[in-house]
Amino acid sequence: MARRNLRFLLGLVGLVVATTPAAADPVADFYRGQTISLLVGANTGGGYDAYARPVSRHLGRFIPGEPSIVVRYMGSAGGLPAANSLYTVGSKDGLTIGALQRHTPFEVLRGNKSIVYDPFKFSWLGSLNSEVSVTMVWANAPHRRAEDLLTTPLIMGSLGQETDSEIEANAMIRLMGAPMQIIRGYSGTAENLLALEKGEIQGLHGVSWSYVKTRKGDWLRDGKIRILLQTGLEPHPDLKSIPTIYDLVKSDDIRQIWDLILAPKVMSRP
Repeated sequence: MARRNLRFLLGLVGLVVATTPAAADPVADFYRGQTISLLVGANTGGGYDAYARPVSRHLGRFIPGEPSIVVRYMGSAGGLPAANSLYTVGSKDGLTIGALQRHTPFEVLRGNKSIVYDPFKFSWLGSLNSEVSVTMVWANAPHRRAEDLLTTPLIMGSLGQETDSEIEANAMIRLMGAPMQIIRGYSGTAENLLALEKGEIQGLHGVSWSYVKTRKGDWLRDGKIRILLQTGLEPHPDLKSIPTIYDLVKSDDIRQIWDLILAPKVMSRP
């Protein structure tokens, strides 16, 4: 009798489960068949693009309803127009997200007058990695050591006025007396690296090490470039023999300024 009652109860439970409709998922219902715009605050061919593309291919599988994701680029002015656009005109319904540049939330601390966004009102979803940037020179440049950057003139490119490249280079010029001449006008990392290869510039600062080792590994292998310096709050394990900016700093006051300048590296690909 007990066994018959148990079989009956189990059968009844199975019947209830089989006939109960699946619970509605309003999030999945909203996203199903939709397209999310991933607004990238950088040009194609650079490090931010290299991270945005796999995100666009795979992120949709982890969102209920599995929406498709389309990448849209807005790379001018260090990606600040992209951040402004995301804040002011981007849809607030979850169908627009941003792959912004790492310095974006810190511009308010720098008193940047061109921003209209409030970084505290963004919903920060996460970051793909932390980062260390490097200073590289072409093989025929006279610079052999990090210390040469403070004594020997260097013609270098710029990834943009609001990027690590120029912010950090200007800090080296103003705080440490580095005789660097910054050549502006190149659009993004790819154009700067082409200018370096063609001899239009001697070096480039502020390129993420992850980009250099994956996209320009042949340059490293063939000795076409020299990595002289790394900039980050912590040294990269790949670059144990490369000095950090802190190795060149002479005072605690300047060290504290560099702590603030390099803080964005922690959320390198937000």
